[in-house]
Amino acid sequence: MKNIELNLKSAANKAITTICIFFFSAYSFCTQITIPPSAEVVLQSTSYFQTASQTNINIPLGGTLVVYNHLYVNLAPGDTLLIDATASIGNNTFIRTQMLIKNLAGSKAKPILIKNKTGKIIQITQTNGNTNYGIAFHGCSNILVSGKEANSTLNLKIKNFTSSSSMGITFDRNTKNVELANCEIGYIGAQGIQFKSSEPYNGSSTIVDTAYCRQYVLTGGLGVGKFHDNYIHHIGSEAFYIGSTAYNQNDGTTININQSFASSLPTNNLIFYSKNSWRFLPHFIDTVLIYNNITDSTGWDGIQVAMAKYHRVFNNKVSNYGIKKDYGQMFGIIIGGPCMGEVYNNIINTGSGSAIQCFGIQNRFYNNLIIKPNLNPRESTWWAINAIYFNDKICTPQTLARMGITINQTLFEAFHNTIIMHPNDSGRAIMFMQNYAFQTKGKCYNNLAVRDPLPNTLNPSIVTLPNPIFIANPQQSIFSNSNNYTSTDLQTVGFINPVLNNYDLNAGCQVCRNAQSLILPPNDKAWYDLIGKSRLINVATNTNIIKPSYGCYEIQTTSSSLFKNLGEDFITVLWPNPIDKDIDKDISVRIEGAENYEYQTNDASIILIDLSGKSTSIEGSFNNNIFKASNIDFSFLSKGIYFAKLKVENEIISTQKILLK
Repeated sequence: MKNIELNLKSAANKAITTICIFFFSAYSFCTQITIPPSAEVVLQSTSYFQTASQTNINIPLGGTLVVYNHLYVNLAPGDTLLIDATASIGNNTFIRTQMLIKNLAGSKAKPILIKNKTGKIIQITQTNGNTNYGIAFHGCSNILVSGKEANSTLNLKIKNFTSSSSMGITFDRNTKNVELANCEIGYIGAQGIQFKSSEPYNGSSTIVDTAYCRQYVLTGGLGVGKFHDNYIHHIGSEAFYIGSTAYNQNDGTTININQSFASSLPTNNLIFYSKNSWRFLPHFIDTVLIYNNITDSTGWDGIQVAMAKYHRVFNNKVSNYGIKKDYGQMFGIIIGGPCMGEVYNNIINTGSGSAIQCFGIQNRFYNNLIIKPNLNPRESTWWAINAIYFNDKICTPQTLARMGITINQTLFEAFHNTIIMHPNDSGRAIMFMQNYAFQTKGKCYNNLAVRDPLPNTLNPSIVTLPNPIFIANPQQSIFSNSNNYTSTDLQTVGFINPVLNNYDLNAGCQVCRNAQSLILPPNDKAWYDLIGKSRLINVATNTNIIKPSYGCYEIQTTSSSLFKNLGEDFITVLWPNPIDKDIDKDISVRIEGAENYEYQTNDASIILIDLSGKSTSIEGSFNNNIFKASNIDFSFLSKGIYFAKLKVENEIISTQKILLK
């Protein structure tokens, strides 16, 4: 390994910044550069850089580079940027100042990795009241920001940026194709994470910065945004602000722009002339993936997504949202216009407004557990006090045409959600607000909604509120609303332990096993419940699809002599299911009700059998009631349906159907 040191001096020769470059291999040419604690701005080769005084300094071709407390680097795809700090606050945590990173360009196959220096927990902290970000990215592409080490996560932290406009991490000014993983962001004045390009006009909708406007139009779109395994807490506004909210459901935002300049811009439907004025549409994001995150204590929404051609928001835990109770800013997950995609397998617990709101088109919401939405909302506006609220106002003919959607498709679907409403909540479980007669399909079925029967503290005279309801407004025959289960008695439903927010269903529960049969493609994720239990009665033969359970949890039992003390039937939960072969590395099977079962062995495995009968064994260990296997490489397996047999010593404990995608 070869070490090269480059010394960059300031104009006054008062400071020296050292960059360490490590060439790991003569074949990979991978560079690893450490950002010293004094560096605030990191740049790839460019004609300017930003100083601490926010002044742009031009560097003529062949001219002298002037370095203040800024690092000037030239990275290639696949390189790594390590963030360093030396000021210790204990527990192997070191603090440093904010960073602005410009013009780093990786590739889709080899993104540039930005992470904490190996062996250190790096915390980026506000050093003065004028700082409005922890890390800001401008003009970057194909970058991965991560706080993950071999055996630990959340080693990169952005905390204590408390001014009202501060953001934790912002991907701005035409930054595209980004991934953020395993970071902690907390105690932030405004957004925790933002991924959008600032609109190229001022407060009066006038284009002033023509250079940025041209680059905005040339960028076209923001590619892919992937955000996972992050912990975002105590945020002044949204934990996730993904995509611009400047979309207009008709013909875009009217702007003031020099006609000659506007005519010189590329034609890609971002700035265009329509209805006697110049108009603007913000960047689309091709794909948004938000999963395995925890958000807690947000002033506004937990997760906000807009301008996504396709999105998947899944396996997140969103709690204590909308703390400020600001009008229109108090929702758990909000999908704006004109998004298409899925929201599933999320746990949304306690907030001042709706748990889910959707203003997109062609969206599916399923397997979500919603606990106590609309907790003391600021206002009792009908649209703000629904656990799940759909509004089709974005679905104009212009929008449908832009998204390539025909009007004979299902545009909204809500099914297999469990909703627990508190006694003060007089709202609806699910509401669909229809504005346009050409909307042809919306479905609401197999949901479970229960109103907590505890005393109503806001209206003591109301002893029992009516059942939660599912409603379309106005009532339209084209909106399918059937086969949902509602109750005002938590005890009769058959939840395992509602006191501890465990709303899984008891094995003996019969009242909830009468939902309508599903008609879905074989590989649809909704064949499995919130925790991966199959909705098929015979998972070994894939036959006799019975009526599933209402809500996000499925009742499923199995049997084995090894656990005969639990009775004839018990529940096994395999996780994850489906398995994403590009993301997941671990697999586990939990036997419910056997938490105190004293049995340990390393003679345990999962046997995956594909439809041709070929089997693959994954070795692991069994401890009390849980089988675990880690660091699994699923890449050599083909995508498709498998049968997963849990084998402990010489006995097959359970068989479940599993999807590898």
